[in-house]
Amino acid sequence: MLFDTHAHLHDPRYETSEWGSNEGMIQSAIDAGLVGAVNIGTNLRDAADAIAFAEKYPFIYAAIGMYPSEAQYAGAELDSQLAEME
Repeated sequence: MLFDTHAHLHDPRYETSEWGSNEGMIQSAIDAGLVGAVNIGTNLRDAADAIAFAEKYPFIYAAIGMYPSEAQYAGAELDSQLAEME
């Protein structure tokens, strides 16, 4: 039984990976024993994608925020924008 505590399952790079899609990669992980994952959103756009995956898959949970390397792109309204996504 596996639970991934820090995943980026919605990363668009999976579309061109050996799995052919995010769904293919997720299915491969399930086949290997994945029972749950925390999917990380690192900026506003990414947060929306992480939430969408959590809504689509009942065993995926979203954690949203801002990576320090992304902070330079955040505006003063970041806190309220993230709070609206909850």
